[in-house]
Amino acid sequence: MMPSTLRHQPHTWSDDPGDLSSLSDEVIQVGPAALSSMMKLIERGLAMGEGFSGGSEYTGLAGIAHAYLHLYESLTTISASHRGRQSQALQMLAASQASLLSKAAKMAELARAHPERTSFLEGMPGILCIRAAAYKALGQEDRARETAQEVRRWDGPAQRMPPGEDELLYGRAGYLYSLLFLHKHIEPMTDAAPVVHKLMEQILHDGRRHPLAAEYGGLMYSWHGTAYLGAAHGLAGILHTLALALKQFPTGSLSADREWAALITRSTLALVDHAFPSGNLPSSHGSDTDKLVHWCHGAVGLLPLLLEVEGLCTAAEKEKVHAAAEKAGHVIWERGLLLKGPGLCHGVSGNAYALLSAYRKTQDARYLMRSTRFALWLAEHWQELCNHADRPLSLFEGISGAVYLWADVLALHTSAAEQKLDKVYFPGYEI
Repeated sequence: MMPSTLRHQPHTWSDDPGDLSSLSDEVIQVGPAALSSMMKLIERGLAMGEGFSGGSEYTGLAGIAHAYLHLYESLTTISASHRGRQSQALQMLAASQASLLSKAAKMAELARAHPERTSFLEGMPGILCIRAAAYKALGQEDRARETAQEVRRWDGPAQRMPPGEDELLYGRAGYLYSLLFLHKHIEPMTDAAPVVHKLMEQILHDGRRHPLAAEYGGLMYSWHGTAYLGAAHGLAGILHTLALALKQFPTGSLSADREWAALITRSTLALVDHAFPSGNLPSSHGSDTDKLVHWCHGAVGLLPLLLEVEGLCTAAEKEKVHAAAEKAGHVIWERGLLLKGPGLCHGVSGNAYALLSAYRKTQDARYLMRSTRFALWLAEHWQELCNHADRPLSLFEGISGAVYLWADVLALHTSAAEQKLDKVYFPGYEI
């Protein structure tokens, strides 16, 4: 690896999808052993209570539980198809499948967060979502539904948050995502529609009132006085959550749906106009430093937004969105081997996952090639990368993010893609 003074590891790989077959063989050979080693380190850290912080999805127990649960689900997919391709290492990994689920449920039950935090990534709603998902996987449908209803205790607090508290990591959009997660992964939450629409109205209202709204297509937000553009605290994350919500919970009024869709699209296109020539996104309004290719700040959060909003666009708008997505995908591919850690937020797992999500949306094999290359590099360097992570076991900063990524990469290369693709989503961001 290059010296840690650099932000990323340069590479000269081809992304010609014609090489996918040989890469699949490498994935099957390397992946199971790497996953097993990562899991052993996580188990040791959990036993010592080190390498994570608190109970949250972002850096705590719930995020590790989510990675365990996701690996369990991927192994289920692998076991149901192409048994003949399973290596001995993969068979040994599959033997741990049942224990993964029970451990995920236990961690989710133990996890706690500050009761005043309402978001999926940092609050109790996210922990309860993962707990409900674990119960559902265990076949405990009643407990899953009861736990999903517990999340609704934060309906009021989320709506009463001060104006401007709208971002994804801590704010109103973060609670909105929790409801979308439950609706998609636990059970239809049709009775939550009024709350979803109220939250969307509040977020849109705040965005319209921002001093920079006109410059960004009608919406803008600030967090702690800074107009961020990325996924964690900024416009991209809020727009992406609004687009997901409109798709899952249409208002019932065609004119309102069209108005909101047009506003989300205009602001996304304005975000594209503020991108650097490279296709990367500035961290905040006015920033002229093209250096952060992260999920939290940069093109990694932008790419899923562009691909989600494409479904709301006119034909002319789609051309612009598609071109911007190509550029975002290219800059992630070019500068995405981050040396800051192995996690999802500002690490190579998140960058690989954005490319994997693009593959799900477009079926363009280049994106599968790119994400697979990143995953294989990660399998070789994850131990070194852990030295640079503040919470090296966690989902968004550490190797649980790598486990989550590898669960999907392995399943996609050992199973029929259609059996797995609908389960490929960037945790805490996509659904």
